[in-house]
Amino acid sequence: MADKVLYIMKEYNASIDFYWEPLLVESNCDDRLNHHIQNRIIRGQSVEKHARQCTGANIFVFNSFMWWREPNMKLLRGSFEDTNVTYEDVEVQLSYNMALRTWSDWLDIHINRTKTRVFFMSLSPYHKKNVYKAYAAQNFERCQKKRNHFPIIALVFFLLIVASIFYSELSIQQIQETESKDDRKGTDHDHQPSAPLNRTLRNGPPVILDRFSTCKSTVKYSGRKPRWVVDTPEIDGRRGSVEQCDVFSGKWVVDNTSYPLYNGSGCPYMSDQLACQKHGRLDLGYQYWRWQPNNCNLKRWNVTEMWEKLRGKRLMFVGDSLNRGQWISMLCLLQSVIPAEKKSITPNAPLTIFRAEEYNATVEFLWAPLLVESNSDDPVNHRLDARIMRPDSVLKHASQWEHADILVFNSYLWWRQGPVKLLWSNEENGVCEEIDGLGGMELAMEAWANWVSSNVDPMKKQVFFVTMSPTHFWGREWEPGNEGNCYNEKTPIEDEGYWGSGSDLPTMRMVDKVLSRLGSKVSVLNITQLSEYRKDGHPSIYRKFWETLSPEMLAKPTSYSDCTHWCLPGVPDRKSKIHITFFMGWLHQRNSTRLRVSNDFGVNIHSAFTIFFIFRWCPNGAVVYVDQAWHFQQRILCTMKDQEDS
Repeated sequence: MADKVLYIMKEYNASIDFYWEPLLVESNCDDRLNHHIQNRIIRGQSVEKHARQCTGANIFVFNSFMWWREPNMKLLRGSFEDTNVTYEDVEVQLSYNMALRTWSDWLDIHINRTKTRVFFMSLSPYHKKNVYKAYAAQNFERCQKKRNHFPIIALVFFLLIVASIFYSELSIQQIQETESKDDRKGTDHDHQPSAPLNRTLRNGPPVILDRFSTCKSTVKYSGRKPRWVVDTPEIDGRRGSVEQCDVFSGKWVVDNTSYPLYNGSGCPYMSDQLACQKHGRLDLGYQYWRWQPNNCNLKRWNVTEMWEKLRGKRLMFVGDSLNRGQWISMLCLLQSVIPAEKKSITPNAPLTIFRAEEYNATVEFLWAPLLVESNSDDPVNHRLDARIMRPDSVLKHASQWEHADILVFNSYLWWRQGPVKLLWSNEENGVCEEIDGLGGMELAMEAWANWVSSNVDPMKKQVFFVTMSPTHFWGREWEPGNEGNCYNEKTPIEDEGYWGSGSDLPTMRMVDKVLSRLGSKVSVLNITQLSEYRKDGHPSIYRKFWETLSPEMLAKPTSYSDCTHWCLPGVPDRKSKIHITFFMGWLHQRNSTRLRVSNDFGVNIHSAFTIFFIFRWCPNGAVVYVDQAWHFQQRILCTMKDQEDS
């Protein structure tokens, strides 16, 4: 018997279905018959399995409570199909909260409220003597007297459901009539090319993409582009600069005194993908290089100062494994001053959160390698033969990042691995369009830029975009005749302005074109050139490899060297210092602006009262005193501004 049971009324072309989903998210209790399992395990941020069964309904009635009455729940890192997985014991209240948030996020993104009604039933109490003996003994008679109320409650609930059904049917008919009228008029609000005759456009919410999603057929890209409404603010000339200093132009210098900034073995959040020294790298010179801008110095800072600036705020990195490495670098730099009992981190999930309780601040990472929704959004199981994305939808990820105060985005390497498939949100028959990587990235960047333009106030939220991170797979590009790669490289490239094939100029021009339309809403962290010099900073063979390496590969280290990611401690820490310089600058500017507005308001009130009393008590000397009051105001404002700038 399946987990989904359907009762079909053919005469009315209607059905009443039941789907077994006791914990809302994916769990080891999802079998409707064989679910009495002692240790309950959930994937707290995965609803894809259930979501595939929940699409297309007009009315939903959810509930989930009794199955959360265990003291603890196990949280799975990874998927149930993996052989090597880890579990974490989590308090049931925290795991229940995680499941509810995941479920509600899915509703926000995929449910059209004009066409679908959603109900959630509150907890259903139970009255067992063996659970609450004292209560039962005292109130058994009262319970007996009140049990006759149950049929009335059931009747009220039934009438509520029936009324909702009629209301939904009426709304759906009205919407369909409106759409039919629009179709007869031949309107095309989006000015998009008409769909081929053998394709059907979806009216309801799109089916969520996951790693099991496939295309029923694939056609060439039609040239379709969404019609985004992107405001083009005036460019203030400050994109990518801090106090008129170009921190991205400079050179690498040896600094044995200040570097490395932390001990890799002392950072509890270090990734085995980046821990080069742990995995056998003996030449540690890559840890001692400092980035020195040509015409200025990076401002010195301390960790406590950074946390004070982040107090009550959310800093979030969004993107692929390179931005995850940058996030880990930031954690290793900042976590040392937080006592162990005052910091915590969520399990490995699409959104991973480091929390510093003392400062009520978080440093987070969201896995979104293509920025838009895709079938590669699982942070663990994303190595797929065909990559499918929705070029017109960032809502799935935006629901996670929209409330952050500081956002750091990146996206590049995942677009360098061949063509991608486009599955538009209103495509019903599973027909995909194929496009090259650069074209797909441009569509994704446009969708992302539309969200930024529509939702970001630069005075309340700061958005950064990190430019492409170069690779070093071809030794002949920096040394003629060198047939190797980054393996066994120990020093940076000294050729000023060096540019390898790992950094694609057409991609950079496209990104610059998109970002230029956003003006001061986005600050660009142009780390490409400074990273180009660091052929020595990659893990090469000194990292954990999850796939089995063949004897032939082991015999030739260059054949499996990782020349994409960066060792930690290492190059990302220097980038983190630049990031922090920008963060601190923006936070200082925002706080100063708020202080200036407050001060202006206060002085104006003070001056108003001064002028009032001058006119009231000294009418003959009014002109003189008013002039003095004005100069007094100016003097106060200048003093306050000088203090802010110091």
